[in-house]
Amino acid sequence: MAGLSSLLDRLSGFFGRPFLVAGLLPALVALTVHAVLAVAVFPHLQPEVRGHLAAGENGEWWIVLFAVVALGVLGFVTWTLHPRMLRLLQGYGLPAVVTDALTRVQQARFEAIEDRLQPVGLELYRLRRGIEDASGSWIVRLRDARGRGKVAPSPNPDAARKAAKEAAALRAQLERQSATPTAAQLDALCELVAATLRSADADTVREADEEHKAFLPLAFTSEERVTGTYARLMQERQRFPARRSDVGPTAMANLEEVARDKVVARYGIDLDGFAAHRQDVMAKDDPFADVLDQARSQLEMAVAITVHGGLVTGLWTPLALLYAPTIVPYVAVTLAGGAVTVAFYGATVDCFARYVTVQLAAIDLLRFKVLRALHLALPEDAQAERRLWEQIYAPIGVPELTYDHAAQ
Repeated sequence: MAGLSSLLDRLSGFFGRPFLVAGLLPALVALTVHAVLAVAVFPHLQPEVRGHLAAGENGEWWIVLFAVVALGVLGFVTWTLHPRMLRLLQGYGLPAVVTDALTRVQQARFEAIEDRLQPVGLELYRLRRGIEDASGSWIVRLRDARGRGKVAPSPNPDAARKAAKEAAALRAQLERQSATPTAAQLDALCELVAATLRSADADTVREADEEHKAFLPLAFTSEERVTGTYARLMQERQRFPARRSDVGPTAMANLEEVARDKVVARYGIDLDGFAAHRQDVMAKDDPFADVLDQARSQLEMAVAITVHGGLVTGLWTPLALLYAPTIVPYVAVTLAGGAVTVAFYGATVDCFARYVTVQLAAIDLLRFKVLRALHLALPEDAQAERRLWEQIYAPIGVPELTYDHAAQ
């Protein structure tokens, strides 16, 4: 790995690291895979390939030159078309029928999360109220039922045994069921345990204590499970924009829309406009530039390999099925090509999420530097800052700006 890093450092002096990482390396991998598949699917090409390789070893430089030029051209095309490839993976630039179908799928996911989020949140509220409410929580009710609080003990052994038996049966049912016990079920169990405690005497107090001790872990476990479910739903919900009408055709499209919503709601900043303005600030050896460049390079490489993987799979699957002498190339292309493409698409989504996060961090850290670069006075508070950014990125009209040339 150290040797590869050193080689990249040397080559980046000639071509630039973004071109090497996002253009040349994916092109090299794609050309290699195409060559291997061509030889595997069309065996009659093997003698010619061996002849060209031997010619290259014997000094016929045009073979090497042709390979280098082909690699450079494909790398340049890959690097240049990165914005278009990214939009393609976001679900844009496809036929309208496909984009609409993908959007409907994402909207169905959005609605499913919304439909689950509200009842789970309400159930979590009820569970926490049952555990934490100072006046009427299950803990308080059980404590009072023991005679330490408002309710005085009144022994009734028969009632205590009956309530303890019903409580044990209900608790066993709740522990066996796959679903998490609800607040209503726990409330009913709490009432049975409380009845056991209120009626217990010296002979039945042990049964009452056992039910009391068993109830509390069940209640806390239910609250933890519902909390985890609610947190997962909220995490999924945060990957979608605020409104159903803004839901895009893919996860990456939604992440981009979420980022736009965040910066507009927080600062009134236009994401694309700020990306252009920050270039001047980051060009002045800002340490955050390396973080942003690294995130962008990872995204661009993942996008390039995903697209090349899809092209290789789509091209060579029918060719291998029709012309390969055995079924091995077809199976290899279908399984390996599909798996690599899907895996790198998932990596692309993760890289895009990280890149969006870094972009939002860049806004948080660099927005005042951008204002100074624009010769604008720094705002005094959050409201003034929001008004200032809204004027800067106003789509129409002439902004009313106060310049401060000494701040530069």
